[in-house]
Amino acid sequence: MKQTCVTALLLWLMLAGVCRGQGKNRLGAIVAPLACSFVQYQPSGTTINLGISTGLSYERLLTPHLGIEVGTLFRYQKGAWTWDSTFVGTGYLTTIDRKDNLYYLQIPVKINGYFNIGNLHATIGIGAQYCPLLEQFVKQPPEWNINEKQYRHLLANAGIVIPILPQFDLQFALEYQHTLKTSWIYHIEKAIALNCSIHRIF
Repeated sequence: MKQTCVTALLLWLMLAGVCRGQGKNRLGAIVAPLACSFVQYQPSGTTINLGISTGLSYERLLTPHLGIEVGTLFRYQKGAWTWDSTFVGTGYLTTIDRKDNLYYLQIPVKINGYFNIGNLHATIGIGAQYCPLLEQFVKQPPEWNINEKQYRHLLANAGIVIPILPQFDLQFALEYQHTLKTSWIYHIEKAIALNCSIHRIF
C-alpha cells in the first residue's frame, strides 16, 4: 500500500512541474457513486453491489478540445454474496451470508475530448485505471478473504460540462469501468459510476 501511495504522489509532483499556461489546467474534486457487478463461484451468478469514490483529478488541456487527465481517488465498495446450502458427500455445505467492506485506491489515466452540441458543452473520454485493494473488513465469516487484491480497468465516459464562473465549471459524466481478464473466481466484473466534479481552471 505504501508503494502505491508513493507512486500516486510522484504522479502529482510530475504534473505540478508542467502546470503552466493560463487556462490550460483543470484541477477537480470528484464524488462518484457507483454500482458494480460481482461475480461469484458458488452458487454461480452475479450480484449488484454499491459503492462510492471521492478524490482529486488534474487535467492538462493540450488544445481547447483535447486533454490528458490523471487522478487519485479513494473508493469504498460493498462486497456481498451468498452460498446456498448444498448436499456434498455425506453432509451439507454451510450457508454463508458474506458481507464485506472494501477500500480501494483508484489511479485513473484518461484522454478526454471536448466539443459543443448547440449550446451544450459535451465531453467523452477513454483510458485505464489501476485499482489496488487498501483494506478489507469482513463481517462474516472472517476466515474467507477476497481473492482479488488489485484491479485494472478499461474506462469510457461521456457527459456534460457546465461553466459556472470564469475559472470554474461543473462536470457530470457517466463512466463505464470494465475489469481486464482475471483468473480469480470471486471478482468485480464491471461497474458504472456517475462522476460529479467541480474544476478550477488556471
